[in-house]
Amino acid sequence: QFRNYINLNLLTLDAKLSPSRSLYGTRGYGFASGQLFSYPLFNGLVLCAALWFALKKRVYFFGVALASLLPIILNARVGLMGITGFCLSFVALERRRILNVWRFNSKTTAKILILLLLGSFGFFLLEPSGLGNLVPESSLVWILDGFTQIGTVLSGNTPEEGSVGVLLNHHIHYPDNLESFLFGQAEYIFGNRLTSVSSDIGYTRILFYGGLIYSLILYFTFGLLFWKAFSKSRSKLVRGVVIGGSFLCFIANVKGLVFSSNHFIKGMVLLCFFILFDSSKQKY
Repeated sequence: QFRNYINLNLLTLDAKLSPSRSLYGTRGYGFASGQLFSYPLFNGLVLCAALWFALKKRVYFFGVALASLLPIILNARVGLMGITGFCLSFVALERRRILNVWRFNSKTTAKILILLLLGSFGFFLLEPSGLGNLVPESSLVWILDGFTQIGTVLSGNTPEEGSVGVLLNHHIHYPDNLESFLFGQAEYIFGNRLTSVSSDIGYTRILFYGGLIYSLILYFTFGLLFWKAFSKSRSKLVRGVVIGGSFLCFIANVKGLVFSSNHFIKGMVLLCFFILFDSSKQKY
């Protein structure tokens, strides 16, 4: 009832979720708009940054990571890719220390153990004795099903059902001629009944809208911005956040349209511009 009161009375019109939608029974918790995609993705960026700050600065940032995890698992599991972004950036920047495990000091080792414990606590929250009294059981089933689908994909198989299975089996499309493939069809194919195909995948949607040439220009522009921010930062901590956020952008674009005007990409661009404008004045 409290969730319904927030959604129907406190959120702006564009942020409200209609109770008639099938997703309303499992998702839609919070005070922000974009609850089904961009808001959890932004929390994924916060999660990635908090993990870097916890490892490099203060251990209490693990609390920030845990706080950012909650709106992700309750609204859109794609935000968990923030953990993937952190892991990939950690491997990219700390590969020598990973290969030489004995170089990790006791403080770093303790922080890694805390991270594992927090991960275990996160799974405890998904049990009926954890979040079961706060959110509907259908939400918990939906959350746990996401981990099952990810495990299926990592094992080399394609799920027949669920979000991942639907994306891989029904949302991968290509324009039917060379001209459309190169220059697009200027079609918005997300939930559009007037088009011949429909897709949630960001890469597919941009391909149909502007074609391969437009897609490459778009991805190159964002990639260049991310690279500039990465190269201008002299701190491994900030470089890790930029790399993790960059991975998150391109990975999450499989699930939805990341490269558009939304909370997550605005946060990522703002971070990059802050680094670029301030790089000559301060070392992070």
